[in-house]
Amino acid sequence: MSEIKTNNVESNKSTYENLEILRTNFLKEYNKQQKISIVILVVFIVLMLASFIILISMPDKIHYVLIAALVIFLGTFLITKKIKNERIKSVTTYVENYRQLINEDIYKNINLQNMEINPLEKIEESTLENINIFDNFEDLHSNDVVKGKFQNHDFLSYSAALYNTKNEIIFYGKIFTLNLDETDGSLIIHQKNEKGKGIIKPINYQEINNVFSDKFICYASSEEIVDKLLDDKAIKNIENLIQDEVFSDYTFVIQDSKIYAFVSCRNDVIDIPLKDPVKEEIFEKQKNLTEIIFKIFKEIK
Repeated sequence: MSEIKTNNVESNKSTYENLEILRTNFLKEYNKQQKISIVILVVFIVLMLASFIILISMPDKIHYVLIAALVIFLGTFLITKKIKNERIKSVTTYVENYRQLINEDIYKNINLQNMEINPLEKIEESTLENINIFDNFEDLHSNDVVKGKFQNHDFLSYSAALYNTKNEIIFYGKIFTLNLDETDGSLIIHQKNEKGKGIIKPINYQEINNVFSDKFICYASSEEIVDKLLDDKAIKNIENLIQDEVFSDYTFVIQDSKIYAFVSCRNDVIDIPLKDPVKEEIFEKQKNLTEIIFKIFKEIK
C-alpha cells in the first residue's frame, strides 16, 4: 500500500475530519494561486496600457517601447505558465491524497492482501468487452483503482463511466471484480430501477424466476447454475442491498470464472469535493456498500 503524500493528515482525527482538512488546505492554496493570477493579469494590462501611452506621446522611442512590451509579454507568459503548472500539480496531489485516504479507510476492515491504491490509473475497455449487458457499449472512462487479493483471488475496483456509440452515458458508478475458481455457466442479477439505465438480456440466457423478489431480474445460462453459484446467504445479502438516492441500482455478473458488481451511484460518490464540505453520509455509505459487496463475493460458491 502506498503512503499518504501529505503532511496534513492527523492520526488523532477521523478519516472524515482528515478529508475535510485536505479539502480546506487545498482550497486555500488554490484560491491563493487564483488571486496571484488575477494580480499578474492586472499588472500586465496596466503595463501594456502604459507602453501604449508612451508610444503615442513619444513615437521616436518606438523601438524601446516595443522591446519593453515584448519583455512584459514574455515575462507574464512564463510566470502565468508556471502558476498554471503549480495549480495542476496542486489539484493532482489533492486528488491522489483524497482517494488514497478514503480508500485506506474503506478497505481497512476487509482482508485484502497486497492492496494497491492508484487514484489516477485508467482501466482498458477490453476489461469489459465480454460483458454484454449494456446496449452498444463502446468507451470506458475510469480512475480511482484499487487492486489486491481476496481469498487468494485477484480483486479490482474502480470508478467508471461507460459510454455507448452515441457518446451517451449508459453506466456511472463503481465496478468491483473478483476472480473465482473455475466455474461453468453464467449468471446475471439486476435490481430494477425505473430511473436507471437498465440492462439488456444477452443472447443464450434465460430468465430465472422464483429465486429473487420481484425487484430483481435474473438471467442465467441454465436454471441449475443459480443453485450451483449462490447460497441462501448470498441471495439474502443481494436482496438487502439498499436502493436509494445515493446508490440507485446494482447488477452482478458471473461469467468466465469472474464476478462483476456494477453499482450505479450519484455523482458526489465519485466526484471529489472542492468548494463544498465533505459529506460524511456519503463516505459512510461507501464503506457500508463495500463491506456488503465483499460479503456477497465471499459467499459465491
